[in-house]
Amino acid sequence: MERKYRKSSSELFTFGLEQQVNKMRHELHQHRNYLEQNVAMKTEHLMRRIEVLETCNAALCNKLASSQAALENCSSRLAESGESASRIRLVRTGSALQVID
Repeated sequence: MERKYRKSSSELFTFGLEQQVNKMRHELHQHRNYLEQNVAMKTEHLMRRIEVLETCNAALCNKLASSQAALENCSSRLAESGESASRIRLVRTGSALQVID
């Protein structure tokens, strides 16, 4: 009758394996959550950096376009007057460039 209630060694071994598997599943779940949070945080950080860089790029493109327009305007005025282009110089005023004849 005692034997009826005792677990066999194979049942104990199986029970131990189940506990180890469950522990590993829990650890994997924790690692997966950590990695997902880490990826989300880094993605958000990179998206903010991209936004800042795109804003800076747009501002620099606008400054370049205005400088090119000023140079073209000055060149056309010089061509009309017959003067030499060697008198043109760019002067930095604040964050913009000005063409000085």
